[in-house]
Amino acid sequence: MRYFFCLYRWTNLQDTRSEIEQNVKCVMDGEPISYKRHIGGGVYISIISRFGTVNIRRFFMPKGDKEAKATRQGVGVKFAEWQDMAEIVKKINSTYVDLGTTKPCIQHDDHANQLGMLDCLECNPFRNMQ
Repeated sequence: MRYFFCLYRWTNLQDTRSEIEQNVKCVMDGEPISYKRHIGGGVYISIISRFGTVNIRRFFMPKGDKEAKATRQGVGVKFAEWQDMAEIVKKINSTYVDLGTTKPCIQHDDHANQLGMLDCLECNPFRNMQ
């Protein structure tokens, strides 16, 4: 089993932080939100208004379905805790410089063409299941 949170996923999480914070703000302002973003390897960030959490979970593709479904593997972070986590992430990135300078896998040479990107298990974890 591959790692749940590798460097590429950490980088993708960093790239989506402003989107996540904007969606959390919208929910706090009373707007209905249903946000889902793949950060790699079948791990998604999702926000659904009624739950009041930022979910970081592994998803799977049920046989015959077209949409990935959440598993129990992962974490749901309440909105107040998300703000605390954002501060901790800043400290982690400043302490471990490599985390802040890692490029997402999509920027690597093997993604220079569509075939390379389509063969990537980080970008397309369910490619053999459709």
